[in-house]
Amino acid sequence: MSANHEIRERVSVDLAISGSWMLFNALIMAGYTLVAPAGGLAPLTATTALAFAMMIAFAASGVEIFRRRHFLIAIVPPAAMAVADLASGELAGQLSLAISGVVIFGLVATDVAFRRSRFT
Repeated sequence: MSANHEIRERVSVDLAISGSWMLFNALIMAGYTLVAPAGGLAPLTATTALAFAMMIAFAASGVEIFRRRHFLIAIVPPAAMAVADLASGELAGQLSLAISGVVIFGLVATDVAFRRSRFT
């Protein structure tokens, strides 16, 4: 029997929550990318290009957390976002406001890291 036909165990609740959180963030980034504040499509700028890249990374991470195939794709976006939140909060002098993002994305990255053995 090939590796593609092996029976895999179900996704645990914690990984389902982490994957859903990443997909939810991808939807938020889609809103920032596609919809202008005044309505209609957003113009292509550096900000919307960055939001589009974040949307793709978050969506890929959420899908891979559910699929449990590619560990690096699942862990890098939430870990990078936690570090980026920490750095931006420190540089802006508003670390207390950035801690929530650090904790949430850090928990997703930690959850995926602890479930490393479930990834193929």
